[in-house]
Amino acid sequence: MGVLDGKTVLITGGGSGIGMGCAARFLADGATVTLMGRDEAKLAAAREALGGERVRVAAGDVAAEADV
Repeated sequence: MGVLDGKTVLITGGGSGIGMGCAARFLADGATVTLMGRDEAKLAAAREALGGERVRVAAGDVAAEADV
């Protein structure tokens, strides 16, 4: 049982780097993670690398109101 069981985290820029590292930590603590970024291929690769079961992805640009 993790400290974040039942919680959901949204990470922008989650397809690589610090965002992906944060996602791994949140997952390890029990959270479900949604990754958002502009590159669908990077998001899909990140989802696969992180295990996918509790990882959702949403392609979009946080600077574009319609995407958010």
